[in-house]
Amino acid sequence: MARESLKILIVEDDEDDAFFIKDILKEGLGEPAPLIDHYSSIGSSLEQLNPFHYDLAMFDYRLGEINGIELLRNIRKQGCDIPIILFTGQGDQEVAVEAMKSGATDILQRQNYPPNRSPSLSATH
Repeated sequence: MARESLKILIVEDDEDDAFFIKDILKEGLGEPAPLIDHYSSIGSSLEQLNPFHYDLAMFDYRLGEINGIELLRNIRKQGCDIPIILFTGQGDQEVAVEAMKSGATDILQRQNYPPNRSPSLSATH
């Protein structure tokens, strides 16, 4: 029986990083290709975002109006328990600790790309 495509949510404000992440995910996850929705910002559309629709979510830490940890907390408050990976350019351990306390499944620092090395991502495949 063929497996279904994973539905992945990416919230990343840098278009180049988003393209790179999508490319790595498509290559690393193989067929069937994952269905990826990308938002460059959340802002006022946070209420419209339905995290229950996805199998995996990946958020940048720095998003502008709201940071990735705040977004993570909002999604966890809704009772959504999908794996959420927070990626950041920050080398700050405090950010990583706060993200894990808030319910992140994994943290990826940009210098540790590619994302397919994440244990959480491998587990969802």
